[in-house]
Amino acid sequence: MATFIVKLGVWNCERPEKFEEFGVVVDAAEVFSRISRSRLERLDVRAGRKMLFRMPDGRVIERELAAVQVAAEGRTALENVVLTEDGEIELLGSHTIEGFGLAVDQVQKKLVPTVMWALAIGNSQEPWLEARS
Repeated sequence: MATFIVKLGVWNCERPEKFEEFGVVVDAAEVFSRISRSRLERLDVRAGRKMLFRMPDGRVIERELAAVQVAAEGRTALENVVLTEDGEIELLGSHTIEGFGLAVDQVQKKLVPTVMWALAIGNSQEPWLEARS
């Protein structure tokens, strides 16, 4: 999978004046975006919860997540990001990319607008959907 770098803006949801823009590696094979703990601390962002992740070698690790506002390619989103430690790469994962309504163009190595799937919206033939009404 091709990787490339885009500019990502990140800010504190409660203090929007706390903003930082920097380059991140786009890696759509990763689900969550990762941002360094030290950067988020500068923005007064604190972790809100922990989550377990399985590593490629089979180990399970626990990492903290934090809610932040993010922006790239003229799009914004509210995201839960994984806090990275010193020496770990910061990256833009698939959850954030899709939250922007974008997709990865592997050939041109850039993010491009896309039409997202909405398989169940308005489909009254689904019994579980009717039960929720």
